[in-house]
Amino acid sequence: DIVEKNNMRLQELINEILDLSKIESGMMEFNYAPVSLYTLCEDVKNTYSFRCQPGVELVFEESDPSLVISTDRNRLFQVFSNLIGNATKFTAKGSISFGYKLTEKEIVFHIADTGSGISDDKIDKIFDRFYQTEHLNSLNTGAGTGIGLALTKGIVELHHGTIRVESEPGKGSSFIITLKLGNQHFTEEQIVKE
Repeated sequence: DIVEKNNMRLQELINEILDLSKIESGMMEFNYAPVSLYTLCEDVKNTYSFRCQPGVELVFEESDPSLVISTDRNRLFQVFSNLIGNATKFTAKGSISFGYKLTEKEIVFHIADTGSGISDDKIDKIFDRFYQTEHLNSLNTGAGTGIGLALTKGIVELHHGTIRVESEPGKGSSFIITLKLGNQHFTEEQIVKE
């Protein structure tokens, strides 16, 4: 069981390094198709509900079930996976919540936790490659390599979006992703008609 888990983690690490290299060389490709954000988020919840530490609840907050956008489903899932995966490592009690909302010109995603938080002097560095804050091993959950957030930022920026973090040590962190709407925004009703 230990060998199998370590093999899976090694494979994930290799894939992350390859993806980061593709982003930096401008060779990452996206397969755009209509994606129901609500269904995607439900899949994320089903995947990560059982990875939370005992006593931590994963909450998919109320979001528009009709919102469909043209995007690369696997890459957007990867963004949620990296952020929620990190949150499960550093949240020993409370909750991890996520969702999205549509504004006039953009879609705003949020992932918030009640975990250990990040100090002000580390906030500006957490999206750097291979950077880890000192508290990563404090919950003894297996620290990462410092690639996931750099990869997440790269994917978001290739979608012409932005990502930022708000955090307070001991109280948790909140990641906010903003994607501007262009001609690739659909609703389920429009897709059905087409």
